Amino acid sequence: MKCLTLFLHASAEGDVLDCLRAHPRVSGFTLVACQGHSTSGSGGQEETTMDHVVGFVPRIRIEVILEDDQVQEVLSGLKSCLGDQGSHGIWTISPVQDWGSL
Repeated sequence: MKCLTLFLHASAEGDVLDCLRAHPRVSGFTLVACQGHSTSGSGGQEETTMDHVVGFVPRIRIEVILEDDQVQEVLSGLKSCLGDQGSHGIWTISPVQDWGSL
């Protein structure tokens, strides 16, 4: 199992959530509002002047638990959904040692 984690500008939320809900491999995900800061100053096109003044960028964190062989398919689907709209953030893939329900 793997955990696909997305850290995206909040403006991408609607498009990304629609894409995840429509993807046949995604049975659920976790969404958390957060803020990001980077010293690289490379910011994306979604960043506003207010983001730069405040020093933090509104972001969302999405975590999706997937089978190993499903991760690249879901990631490709997200890239297709977002198209050439520019950079919305970053993603990571982490191993999931175990999981279950409480």
